[in-house]
Parts: sequence; C-alpha cells; structure tokens
Amino acid sequence: MSIEPCSALAPGVVPPERIELDELLLRRWQLEDLLPRLEAINASFDEIHPWMDWLAEPATLESQRAFGRETDESWPSAALPGVDRVEIHCDEANVRSAAVARRLGYRLDRIEPREKRAPAESGRGMYWVKER
Repeated sequence: MSIEPCSALAPGVVPPERIELDELLLRRWQLEDLLPRLEAINASFDEIHPWMDWLAEPATLESQRAFGRETDESWPSAALPGVDRVEIHCDEANVRSAAVARRLGYRLDRIEPREKRAPAESGRGMYWVKER
C-alpha cells in the first residue's frame, strides 16, 4: 500500500491532527493503532477487500508497519487553519459506506463516473458532503 500526496490541498496547507464533527472523530494513525488496525482489517477481509484496491490479500504485521512509516513520512508539518467541509467518497455499489455517510448526516452532493479500482466497484462514485 502506498500513500499518495493529497492533491486537494494547496501547497503548504495540510490536514490537522484531529477533526471532530459531532460524534465523529478523524485523526492520524498512531503507533498504538497497529495491532487493532491489523486485527480489524483481517477480521473484515472478506467483506472489505472487494472494495479496497490496496487489499488484494490479508494484511500482515509488516505491511501495517510499512503503512505507518509511510503515513508518518508523508504527513506535512504545518497546520490547517480550519476545516469547514468534509467529504466521504465511495463507489455507488458500496451501500454500506453510503449508509455510514447518511447515518452521520452527510448529504449526497453528486454521483459521477470514476475509475474502477476494486473488483466490486461499479465505476460510479458517490460524493457525500457535510459542512459546518
């Protein structure tokens, strides 16, 4: 698995360490997340690998360590001044991810064609939005 730089942010602008929206907390992976992340990925492998292009086979401890290193190395050091919009992107066929977005109060902004990256994808992306 490789970490791609975020092209949605302007140069010098980076995501914050934590984003809190109502009952939702988003934060960077931390070292203590290694084993729980590995266990969660492998426990859900049959259900999630058709949707995750990076998950062709069950995760290993070393693959998760490498992911953690890549994440640390790719994370910029500046701070994002504020977040007023958060998006969730999922394939239209991934009804469970769409249900999560809906349950968290996101609104469907659009559906548009996108590249199929995993076997179960339809090639139509759903873009869910929540603004403060």
